[in-house]
Amino acid sequence: MKGDIDVSLSDMVVCLSKAVDAIDPALNFHHVRVAYLAHSIAAELNMGREEQNNVLLSGLLHDIGAISLKERMNLCNFETTNPSRHANIGYRLLKGFNLFSKMATIVRYHHARWDNTSGSAGGIVPFESYILHLADRKILLIEEGKEILGQVKGICSQIEKESNKMFMPMIVEVFKKMVEKN
Repeated sequence: MKGDIDVSLSDMVVCLSKAVDAIDPALNFHHVRVAYLAHSIAAELNMGREEQNNVLLSGLLHDIGAISLKERMNLCNFETTNPSRHANIGYRLLKGFNLFSKMATIVRYHHARWDNTSGSAGGIVPFESYILHLADRKILLIEEGKEILGQVKGICSQIEKESNKMFMPMIVEVFKKMVEKN
């Protein structure tokens, strides 16, 4: 049909992600950074291409349910209060679209703690959600305007301190190996 627009799924999701991030300058490029790190972890784990793509797209959409500015500002904290609220809203926004059904579940549990103290929505937490959780929290530890290499040791220390509590130990180990490589 004349006038049809041909847009790839990834282009559409990146555009939506950037629009969501534009709401609050403090979270500028947050979704892109989380998606990149989560995808890098999934690749390091030798996950299949489909799983890596699901992690990437889920990272681009993970905070889509944080609608109010107050809730978005709460996301800037390493320890958030009531994180399952925006995760459940994001899940409900995404689950009705066949292309996003797997990502919806990953988004729903992206704040699930490894030690199960998160009070999540009940159900089985996808492995990809644990990857996304670590990537999301790690990105928030970066202090904008400061030289990143000087922050690496402190960020790694904070992530390692939460291993077997907030974060799945295997994912923490993969993250640490990735940091050591670079």
